[in-house]
Amino acid sequence: MGLDDDEDCAGHVWVLEEVGSRRGELDMTSVCGRCGAVRYEPAAGDARPPL
Repeated sequence: MGLDDDEDCAGHVWVLEEVGSRRGELDMTSVCGRCGAVRYEPAAGDARPPL
């Protein structure tokens, strides 16, 4: 499995999973239910309330 697994999978079916805590924030990762490819989505670090 490489970074671009589109050629191995006819159409990714992404399933979101929460992983690890970084400074109290959970990160999300997407895993394809068909081929097992992983797509990492870091937590929104700039999602702070306005001052």
